[in-house]
Amino acid sequence: MKKGFTLAEVLITLTIVGTIAVLTIPQVMQDYKYKLYTTQLKKVYSEISNGIELAKNTENTDDFFETASFNATSDAQHGAQYFLTNYIKNINDYSCGASNTRCITAKIRGAEEPDVKLNYESLDGTQIENDDGKTGLYGQHCAQTKTGATICAGFTGENTDARLIFTVDVNGINAPNTSGRDVFALFVTPDGLIVDAEDVDKCGEESDYFDGTAAKYSLGCLKSIMDNDWQMEY
Repeated sequence: MKKGFTLAEVLITLTIVGTIAVLTIPQVMQDYKYKLYTTQLKKVYSEISNGIELAKNTENTDDFFETASFNATSDAQHGAQYFLTNYIKNINDYSCGASNTRCITAKIRGAEEPDVKLNYESLDGTQIENDDGKTGLYGQHCAQTKTGATICAGFTGENTDARLIFTVDVNGINAPNTSGRDVFALFVTPDGLIVDAEDVDKCGEESDYFDGTAAKYSLGCLKSIMDNDWQMEY
C-alpha cells in the first residue's frame, strides 16, 4: 500500500523550515547589504586612485604632491575642487562655499531646501549632529559620481604634512547613513597613497577632527575592510 505524509508531519516540516528561514534570512540580507556597501566603497576607492594616476600622467609628474590638485596655486580648497572637477567622473558637481566646511549631501540631489537635515549616526546608533542640528560630509567641494556616491573633498596641513581629505557616502542620501557602513574618510598622502584617516586598529573610533560631520566615527573602517580583503566584518 502506498504511504504518504500525515498532516502532522507536513505541519512539523513546514514549522522547521519556517524557523530556519526566520533565523537565516535576516543574516543573509545583512551580509548582502554589507557586501553592497563594500563594493560601492571599492568603486569610489578605485575612482579616486585612478584620478590620482590620471592627474600625475596629465601633469607629467611622478609625485602627486607636485600636481595642481595637491599643490594648489591659490588655496588648498581650490586643489580639492580641481581634482574632483578634472579627474573624477561626476554626474553632478556642487561647491559648498568658502564659509561652510560641511557639505549637506541632499544638496547634491537638487533639494529645494539647502539645509535639509540628514540623520547620520554611529555604528552603535549614536546620532551625529553639529551645533546647527545638521550633519554632512566634510569638505568645501562635493561631487556625485556615476555610481551614486557623494564625495566631498577638503585639505589639511601644509607641504609634506599636507593631506587631501575625502569623506564619502557611498550611496548618497540613501540609508543607512551610518559612519563605517556607508560613510568613510579617506586621506591621500603627498605621494598619492589612499589611507585611512587615522592608523587605528578598530573601526568606529571617534574623531575630534571630524566632529559634527558624518565621518566622526569612521576612523579605522577603511583599514579594517581592506585588511579583510574588502569584507565588512564588524
